[in-house]
Formats: sequence, structure tokens, C-alpha cells
Amino acid sequence: MASPDAKSSARTSKNRSATVTVAAPPTTVFAIVADPRQHSRIDGSGTVRDAVSGPDRLELGSRFGMSMKMGAPYRISNKVVEFETDRLIAWRHAGLHR
Repeated sequence: MASPDAKSSARTSKNRSATVTVAAPPTTVFAIVADPRQHSRIDGSGTVRDAVSGPDRLELGSRFGMSMKMGAPYRISNKVVEFETDRLIAWRHAGLHR
């Protein structure tokens, strides 16, 4: 049985994770993730509206902007900081977290 402290910390944590099995080859999934115009299709938070700038396909160093809405609408600029074709993509915005 977990201690009361363990239950308390689990309840207050803002981190969440989930696993989804997608019946598609990695190249298909990666093509969607690497296209900023497709990000609203895969955004689980509902905050991504549209891509407002950037290339059709992201690569290391690419910069792109998104139209967002969390309460009020706003725009955010991002830069791809990690990239391995069909395997890994990560970007940061001005706040430097990814």
C-alpha cells in the first residue's frame, strides 16, 4: 500500500502520460508531426489553432509559428532543436522548454 505522501504527490503532479498505438507506419506518422500545418490534428490540449509561418516540413533548425488559444488567442514562435528523420523531433519556444 502506498504511503499518504505518495498519494498526495501523485494527485498534485501536473505531468501526464499516455500510450497510443497507431496503425500506420512510422514514416506516415512522422510526416504529420514534421508538418506544422498538421499540428492541430495531433494536439491533445486543443490549444493549437493554425500554423502561421514556417516550412512545409520541419528539420533541425527550422523555425515556425503557431496560432494558439488558451483562454485568449496568442501566437508562439518555435525552433526545432532535435531531429532524426522518422524517429525524433523536438522544438522549443521562447520559454526554452520543449
